[in-house]
Amino acid sequence: MIVQLAAIPIIIGSFLMAKYLGVILGLITIIIDLALFVIGLWVNFSFIRTVSSLTIGLVPEPIMDTFKKTRPVLWKGFSASVMSGLIMVWPLMATLSLYAIASYILQVMGIMSFALLLKIALVLLVLYSIIHFILYAVRLCFNTFHAVIYNTPAMKAIKTSAEIVRGRWWAIFGRIFVIGLIFIAGGNLLSGILSQIGTSVGGAINILMILLSMLVSVLVGPFMLLAMLILFHSAEKNLTNQPPISKV
Repeated sequence: MIVQLAAIPIIIGSFLMAKYLGVILGLITIIIDLALFVIGLWVNFSFIRTVSSLTIGLVPEPIMDTFKKTRPVLWKGFSASVMSGLIMVWPLMATLSLYAIASYILQVMGIMSFALLLKIALVLLVLYSIIHFILYAVRLCFNTFHAVIYNTPAMKAIKTSAEIVRGRWWAIFGRIFVIGLIFIAGGNLLSGILSQIGTSVGGAINILMILLSMLVSVLVGPFMLLAMLILFHSAEKNLTNQPPISKV
């Protein structure tokens, strides 16, 4: 009898564990994903500060010191990136939302005579949204750099990026286009060539070509970031009252 009574908590615990195991594992997964995201952001911003120092001729600080001093700018850099992203995509989000609402209303009311007009309006607004996205993607391309390097609040970093680009939109767009063409298109082309060579030859050469292709893919990001930082520091020289690089 005592053994049977002692087994009751075990049975109840097993039942609750089975019932809530999915929820618990889901929460653990979310926590791990958030932790990895923050660590990745921290590493990325630390790399930005280190490479920024190199591009303007300063001696980079030790890695651990850089990590410590990057922590206070994590939120500023992240919020600047999110806010600029929302500025870039809000017309497209608003267009798709309004189109879905208008389509639903017309369908419920049985008024389909405006369907063609609605689709034409959708196409025009999507075209405007694409132009808006490209315009502001260039105008705000330096905001995260400014927030991370100079410890600048998000809104000020966004305004400063727009000020840097003002009057030189086409010049900066052209440079960004060339950077993307060299590193993204060039990197993909080189990786494809290496993979094709490895597939054609086979054996150990194939393994070597796969490793080289992976190396090219890994190096594209850092070198592209380096090119963008060089462009940023070159473009910001025309600004007056530029704050010193943050040592926080």
